[in-house]
Amino acid sequence: MVAMSSIHEKIMDAVNNGGAIPAGPMVMSRITQLCRDPDATARDLAKVIQLDGNLASQVLKLVNSSFYGLSAQIKTVTHAVIILGFQEVKHLALTIPVADFFNKNGKRGAGGLDIQALWEQTLITACIARALSYHIKHPIPEQVFVSAILSKSGMLVFNNILGLPYAELVNGLDDPERLPFVEKERLGINHIQLGWMLAKKWQFPEELLNAIAYQYNPLPKGRFVVEAALIFTARRLLVGIQNDVTTKETIGKLPAAIFKELNITTEAADQVLSVASGEFQEVNRMLSGA
Repeated sequence: MVAMSSIHEKIMDAVNNGGAIPAGPMVMSRITQLCRDPDATARDLAKVIQLDGNLASQVLKLVNSSFYGLSAQIKTVTHAVIILGFQEVKHLALTIPVADFFNKNGKRGAGGLDIQALWEQTLITACIARALSYHIKHPIPEQVFVSAILSKSGMLVFNNILGLPYAELVNGLDDPERLPFVEKERLGINHIQLGWMLAKKWQFPEELLNAIAYQYNPLPKGRFVVEAALIFTARRLLVGIQNDVTTKETIGKLPAAIFKELNITTEAADQVLSVASGEFQEVNRMLSGA
């Protein structure tokens, strides 16, 4: 068996020197700066997105997809921001590179994870988290969605580096909630840390970094990270469905502090799951071709 230190060194060398975490779009830092600017306008955001021709064309393609159901064709990014809103287009621009990361890099790593299944699991988790965010009246549901899309990106990085051995580690677990702890024990680093590193390299906003970092522990040192709690709850609900566990039982097993903060009932959770299920197919079709 290869020593953990050797595996860890291989992973970190691939991350730091081997391109396992690719560079994000050049405009990402500019978009992030606009996220922090309360005076930023639709025109400001459009100008930045248009600096990256590929990103701009993908934004327009998605805006004109059947998902949004607009009656007239949107021909400029500025018009898209005016019609859909600053927050919606901003988070669409942040989501596209992550979808591309799955689409373009997912087949690397011989005998590794089923990347299509990983993408679909990631996406349905994001849809559930977004639906939950609407339920609790989170001010920026799309931010929660992007955070959830990023939450499993570290698994893709692991798969690209290790291939089959990583797939065997993941598939050999009885309880998927143990994954980050087993990764840390056997590999010296876990997918949460790798996902955080990717988001940091791509200069995503601090709120998204925190959501990734605390997705398995939404109450670090007594501080409640609501975006992380929404991803945590979405993941638990999805695992419950996959294991034929009732929504009532899943909700009943949530940590007391999360249950109290989110104030979600079984009926509300069932409604959230119904909304997310209806959204998933269309969003998957939209982003898979991003």
